[in-house]
Amino acid sequence: MNIETVIVGIVTAVLTYLGTITKGQADIKRQQLESETNSEGMYVENMSIILSEYKEQVSGFRDEVRQLRAENASIKQEFNEFRKVSNEKVEEYKKYVELLETENEEFKEENTELRTENEELKNENVDLKLEVSYLKGESDSWKHY
Repeated sequence: MNIETVIVGIVTAVLTYLGTITKGQADIKRQQLESETNSEGMYVENMSIILSEYKEQVSGFRDEVRQLRAENASIKQEFNEFRKVSNEKVEEYKKYVELLETENEEFKEENTELRTENEELKNENVDLKLEVSYLKGESDSWKHY
């Protein structure tokens, strides 16, 4: 064999080997790029799904917040009306209590006057009984005092 043939064979083998390694590396890089592209596409697709679900949730929360605010306003209005009515009733009761207290004081004064008058009438009654008894001759004196 010829040295040239051997060298040509070795050079050809080395070049084939290097070409195969280079092609393999290029194929690996291409597959990595395709994989990254697919991953990015899946990532973007998943993020789009997540964002749309998030937007739906936020929209639902906003609706719920609006509803709760409306309910809160309604409850506040109802409470304010209740407070107003209650305050009015309290004022009415205060006036009624004042009226009753005044009336009670008047009754107490009248009661004191009637007791005094009653005591005076009892004394007068005793005096009249003594006088009647004297006039009938049942007693010696009609005034012992």
